[in-house]
Amino acid sequence: QSFTSTITPDYYYFGSWGRGVARHNIEDGSVSIFDETNSTLRGWEDDDDQFPVISGLQTDSQNDVWLVSRYGNTPLYYQSPGDENWTPLPKASAASISDEYFGLFIDSFDQKWITLENTSSAGNGLLVLNTGADPSSSADDASIKLTSGSNSGNLPDDKVNAIIQDKEGEVWME
Repeated sequence: QSFTSTITPDYYYFGSWGRGVARHNIEDGSVSIFDETNSTLRGWEDDDDQFPVISGLQTDSQNDVWLVSRYGNTPLYYQSPGDENWTPLPKASAASISDEYFGLFIDSFDQKWITLENTSSAGNGLLVLNTGADPSSSADDASIKLTSGSNSGNLPDDKVNAIIQDKEGEVWME
């Protein structure tokens, strides 16, 4: 059962609830499955790291595919077109220990907007992450956490349900 999906010029990607990611080659129809048995993808260690729940899946301007493995210790991964594995990224410096990545939106500047949860509440704000020129290195990353606090982003609510960017480049959220 598909949980989330994205597309590149060559592939369709389908994330699942506990079964990893399926990549469908548009040209030849072949399907590759990436899960805990044949890739770096992992799930939530406190529950079962062999059950990766793909709760966010998006493509950036370079056609790299990014995913969020819900509650994973390394919650953010990316794959360049045609690669056979996923590069895991640790939590961003702006995220606290209790912040768990959930949703994912990538804007036209390739910034990752990641909705946050924790194990005791439905919403824990929003993380905005710029992975810099080399996504595999956190040395040039910049991140900020936004919440409903007046000096922390002034979001209307800590639970962010949807994110979209309009034609003027403004990012909207609900």
